[in-house]
Amino acid sequence: SFCYNRAKSLGYQLTLVFSGVVGPQLNLDDTLAGYLGGLGQLLVSDMMLQAQKAHPAGGIHGQHFLLDKIKTSCKIQDAWLEDFKGIAYNEIEDHTQRGCSSVPSENQMELARHRLGKARQCVATARNILFDGDYEASVDRSYFAFFHGMRAVMALDGLEEKEESSLTKKFVARYVQTGIFDKHFSETIKAAFELNFACIYEDFLTVPRREAEQQEQSACAFLEAVEQYIKSQMQS
Repeated sequence: SFCYNRAKSLGYQLTLVFSGVVGPQLNLDDTLAGYLGGLGQLLVSDMMLQAQKAHPAGGIHGQHFLLDKIKTSCKIQDAWLEDFKGIAYNEIEDHTQRGCSSVPSENQMELARHRLGKARQCVATARNILFDGDYEASVDRSYFAFFHGMRAVMALDGLEEKEESSLTKKFVARYVQTGIFDKHFSETIKAAFELNFACIYEDFLTVPRREAEQQEQSACAFLEAVEQYIKSQMQS
């Protein structure tokens, strides 16, 4: 009964840690102990069956046999503990690096939705400006669609970055290079940043309509991916 109750409570917590629902806020050693408790439950059940087979009448001999088996089981569990610690720490570190160590809070989800809305407004403005022939202004709005989209994703993980070049580097490292977003977004984000930078600081730069259109289309594709990611995180 003790092993069963312990495994049921602590073992369930370990499952939450590995699934990323609770994350590393729980005490790792306790949850690992719970997992071992679950394994121990199977071992103890097997011991009881063996004890009954060896000593059907029970009595002191059956009790000694069972205690010896439990001691052996504890030694096995101690050996397993170190292995499971390594597995758990690696899993949690991987989840943390990928930005999915826990479920976003209501405030984080609301902020992500707000920033995505701003990104959508920017790309809509970029599209409208194209028809007016102000291609540099369109490039600027497309870039800020990327900017707000990246910040929307990072909001789900409680991350805050306002400096443009730093935001781009951190987003690519955390979400693109790890495979959360498609690899090609690394190039489109970089291109958007560089073109917008050139529009601001190069006095005699002329942006062709085709390049401004491509920037706007790339921003739309990126925001579609951002929206899908945000939906998946909110549903998890």
